Amino acid sequence: MDIVHELRSSLNLEAGGVIAANLVSLYDYMVQQLARANAEDRAEILDEVIRLLTEIRSAWVLLPAEARRAGQGR
Repeated sequence: MDIVHELRSSLNLEAGGVIAANLVSLYDYMVQQLARANAEDRAEILDEVIRLLTEIRSAWVLLPAEARRAGQGR
């Protein structure tokens, strides 16, 4: 949950526009799902969150290094 919270808090909603807003919603969903997985002791919910995070990471890796640095505020 801490990782997802950190990802969410690192978003720049002004500069990120629609993509950042969509990521906020996705990260909020992930946190809800992680809490649910914990409360219901359901590993398949964790699998879903892992899949979503893996997709986000895959998209990030595909970005040119310069764009990744710009997205990190460097």
